[in-house]
Amino acid sequence: MSFFSAISLQAGSRSVLRVSSRNTVSVSNSRRSFASKSPMENPLEPEAPVVAAGEKKSMSYYKVMNGIKYERSSIEMATAVMEKRGDKPIPVVEAKEIANSLSDGQGVTKIEFRTAFKILADFKFTKEAQTVFIKIMSEAS
Repeated sequence: MSFFSAISLQAGSRSVLRVSSRNTVSVSNSRRSFASKSPMENPLEPEAPVVAAGEKKSMSYYKVMNGIKYERSSIEMATAVMEKRGDKPIPVVEAKEIANSLSDGQGVTKIEFRTAFKILADFKFTKEAQTVFIKIMSEAS
């Protein structure tokens, strides 16, 4: 994930989301704080596989890819946007929709954060859209 190099987003006087070039992540606000201590604690990697390799799940709230759970609706929304746009990056309007679908409940769960990082890693965003996406996710936590 060298694409992240170093992302840091400030909201007022508090640091809300930071991703370093070594894939270490820290997210914090007044209610919750998460920080990976090493690249081994990447939010894209679960503690243990969710399903056995090759096992398929039926339609559910989660989409399991390589044994890792992600929020199905957000992954499918991002996929649909990219299929519609071709090689063009995701613009601000669609980035807001995807981020809002991830932060639809009270706070953001670990799986929703993992899904947000997966979407940032796998899909192309405009610079403005990426900033808006990260800001919405960090304010929702």
